[in-house]
Amino acid sequence: MNIQASPGADPGISRVGGLQDSSGERLSAAHRAEAAARRLYDAEGALHAAHQSGVDFWISAAADRLHEAVVEHVAALNALHAA
Repeated sequence: MNIQASPGADPGISRVGGLQDSSGERLSAAHRAEAAARRLYDAEGALHAAHQSGVDFWISAAADRLHEAVVEHVAALNALHAA
């Protein structure tokens, strides 16, 4: 079973094979990593759109959202590799 990355996401980070073990922990970790990759991709797009708008408040909010997505993605990858 493979989980594919969102369009534009790094396939080396989010594509996972051999997901199921007896506890299901690796599968769950893979789902979290996939969801985090999707949120990271979306946050990058939102920041780009915010920059295009030129509205400082939107840029700041989108940058904060991207930072949170990066932290979440790194944590999800660490959990995936630990599972």
